Amino acid sequence: SGEEPDYYISDGGADMYDDANYLNTNYTSYIYYSDNTIRNGEGAFGEHANYFTRNIQGYFVMVAEMNEVNSFYIEGNNGADGSGTVDTLRGTLMVNGTEYTVVTKQVNEQDWDPSINHIFIMETPDSLTHLYSEDTNNDYDEIQFGNEVNLLHYVLVASRDNGVGVDLDSATLFAIAEQYLEVVTATDGVVQPLPGWLNVSDATSGVIDENSSKDLSVSADASGLTAGEYQYTLLFSNVGQEGLQSVAIHLTVTDTTSVPHVDSYSAQTESNTDWASVYPNPATDLLTVEAKAGSRVRIVDCAGKLVESFVLTTDREHVSVNQLASGVYVIHISGADGTFHKPILIE
Repeated sequence: SGEEPDYYISDGGADMYDDANYLNTNYTSYIYYSDNTIRNGEGAFGEHANYFTRNIQGYFVMVAEMNEVNSFYIEGNNGADGSGTVDTLRGTLMVNGTEYTVVTKQVNEQDWDPSINHIFIMETPDSLTHLYSEDTNNDYDEIQFGNEVNLLHYVLVASRDNGVGVDLDSATLFAIAEQYLEVVTATDGVVQPLPGWLNVSDATSGVIDENSSKDLSVSADASGLTAGEYQYTLLFSNVGQEGLQSVAIHLTVTDTTSVPHVDSYSAQTESNTDWASVYPNPATDLLTVEAKAGSRVRIVDCAGKLVESFVLTTDREHVSVNQLASGVYVIHISGADGTFHKPILIE
């Protein structure tokens, strides 16, 4: 919107709004626009959620991952100021083999203000309730659903021609929704999300200053994977330049039958892991080890070399790891209660 703070549209052009398009969920109100980047949305859309917004001429788009969200709604004050009509639509679309439910609200001032068209799109839920204000001055528009909605698309379309707001009919609105879905669900040339076995720090998006650099930490986790080849390509773009630079990541899983032997002490099978804990992961300066005093702790690098070995004198100790090179290590703890091992990323 260009406003500060950035969580509403002050006008939108031609008296479309008098401060509106506030985004809300049952978690929080006044969700900030993300300014064309993928943003952490845990406080707004649930645990491990991300969201994205983009403001384009005549359009506003939001896509949000959802976790345990059961209500999403818009609030604000429209420029129609009580004139005109409010209409709603609900229907389904089948795009690329998936059924989507489309819910819309249209505010038509029937004069020179642009029409305001909310379009909610999601894979068809088991239940859905649509609540809205019939006052054209009120932007309130809410959808309530079960927790099975994992991805929500919200498209705001404004329409005006020759100084007059244009009333978009149902066929036009559903055509917009269908074309939008065809674009965002296409797989050719579209960057896919990170696979579960790959972790890249700040991987979703980011911008760095000209002539500067930034390190990205890349790690792989083969637990749960079957033997085989796995690959992913990281893409980087330069603003103002065509094309993308790519870095290919390859992971080869050769054996999934047992824990590999790293010296004699790492081949033991875990009998009980509740008695020991190691955190944080990733770690930078300090690593906290929790186990019974007297337990033996060994830190082994990815090549099997022992880099640290000590005996706990208390049930909780903070271990300095800033002297270790960045990479993946395995923590082995042995004591009266059994053995414990855990991979740790040192950044």
